[in-house]
Amino acid sequence: MQSRSPKWKIFNSKKTSRRSFLKLSAVSLSTASIGTIACLNTASTTPEAKTTQTPTKASTPKKTPSTTEKKGARKTYSKFGETLRRTGNIFSDEIFDPHRTKTTQILDQQSLVYSKLLNYVDQGAGILTTDLAKTLPEQPDLQTFVFQINPEAKWHDRAPVNGRHVRAQDVKHSIERQINGDASYIRQSHWSLIDTIETPDEQTLKIRLKEAHVGMLERFADTSSLIVAPEIRYHNFQSNNQVGSGPFQWVEWKERDFASVSKAPYWHGANGPFLNGVITRQPLSLDDIEANFRTKTLDVALLGLRQAQQLREAIPELHETAQGLAQFYGMRFFSTKEPYNDKRLRGAISIALNRWEMSQSMFAGSATLNPWISSSVERWSLPQVELQNIAGHRPGTGGRQADINEANNLLNSYLNETEQTIGSLGPLELLITEELEKNFSLGTIIQTQLDESLGIPVKVSAVTQQDLYQRLFSGEAPWFVTFDNGWTELDDWLYPYYHSTGTANSFALRDEKIDRLIEKQRVTTDQIERREIGFDVQRELLQLHLASNFVSERVISLQWPYLQEFPLDIGFSFQERLASCWIDQSHPTFFNR
Repeated sequence: MQSRSPKWKIFNSKKTSRRSFLKLSAVSLSTASIGTIACLNTASTTPEAKTTQTPTKASTPKKTPSTTEKKGARKTYSKFGETLRRTGNIFSDEIFDPHRTKTTQILDQQSLVYSKLLNYVDQGAGILTTDLAKTLPEQPDLQTFVFQINPEAKWHDRAPVNGRHVRAQDVKHSIERQINGDASYIRQSHWSLIDTIETPDEQTLKIRLKEAHVGMLERFADTSSLIVAPEIRYHNFQSNNQVGSGPFQWVEWKERDFASVSKAPYWHGANGPFLNGVITRQPLSLDDIEANFRTKTLDVALLGLRQAQQLREAIPELHETAQGLAQFYGMRFFSTKEPYNDKRLRGAISIALNRWEMSQSMFAGSATLNPWISSSVERWSLPQVELQNIAGHRPGTGGRQADINEANNLLNSYLNETEQTIGSLGPLELLITEELEKNFSLGTIIQTQLDESLGIPVKVSAVTQQDLYQRLFSGEAPWFVTFDNGWTELDDWLYPYYHSTGTANSFALRDEKIDRLIEKQRVTTDQIERREIGFDVQRELLQLHLASNFVSERVISLQWPYLQEFPLDIGFSFQERLASCWIDQSHPTFFNR
């Protein structure tokens, strides 16, 4: 069924508190991870929701019968019904295969549609629960996992799977297509330790590792574990063709505009989904966010700290909750490309950049500095007290001057040995995503700081996210700036990026010592010892100057109080997938929504 685009008009009904048509408006803010919402009639954007709604889960408010209800008492309604309107970026790399896309914004939508073996209860602490698996796996030893697939799990009733039961063979296929695929399967390294996968029957999956890996269990809750049907071939993953077994069905993706999903007619989860659907909208301005909140055509927005505070002052009724993991913003070098194959030049550039000024100019001082692992991932990130004693991160006027002096010493050493001058060195081209340059002028900030501290001329080139990825993996992006959200498991921060065999090792790093440390943390069962190994890797990386995640700002969830159980995700593993989220139609703030 082909969905229709939302309509930009308002319809007011005097006969009911709900509107047949809701005002659709895009909103924006200044952080790269933030989007906006629009409001629209569920029937116009999610046509399947009306026709597949189960009789017991009504899409209109349903009063709970009560013989003791008093006049003026607060009414109660069913949890079921209503469509959630939220913020989010709707841009892609035009690869809609969940195992091959590099864009977390697509994965955000796909996580609502596809199942994984496991989910998180608490991402920060690494606490897991079941999803497609009926129970947590049996582990007769550290190398073996035996899963039982929930016999109630079914694919969505769409071609080519047509509502059949999910089988263990489907999970096997989803993992093996990544293991056996080409380099385009960018999370391939997540499964590199798997030796064998067996399916004794349709509900049993037995996975045997080549060697022990203590972080392996969290792999099954990661987006790399999204389960796809064997019937859907490589070329069949399109923006209008996503068929999963999750709580919601895919409806529409309109690039840089909006995306929508509708409630699946059946789902194997214990509770929910309660929502009729979810609409995610690309932003325009912070003023529009405020306007949409005021008209209650927006339920929840993900914002930076300062933006959230500004809106809370304007609309005090809104609730504010800090999400766990912040977006981070940083730069990368391709270490085999001249002149960035010299550690001294990379170090001069990295140390000369004023991260404290970035925090102030981008986030009014509310951001924190990072080692490689984002500071908000407290169980793995190098402590701030140590980081602020490392060149490039030293605070205060004295710290800044020390950084400039050290950066100039490194630059002069490089120029003298290579018999170059500043003039012959530049201008150096810095690639930056269009979103980052538009929202923060981060490329311009770097350009200005390097000119003032080192005299190095820099040419800033703003490119699309897709263009950047293409250049990156072809080796044509030797120096670039980007943003990301991050991960919850230590190995996800290290192995894909810095191990010699890592599939995301765009630095072209080949370092035996770092390889050994990364391999060691995989088999270290003592979590304190494992954490120390992670610290050692970050210390080594800070000396190599291959990358720098400058600053992170914590993402804030700002929402109307009638929105219940909105998940507090800290990364792009999407633990809750909005299945338990619901809208309290009896809440006083729901009036006139």
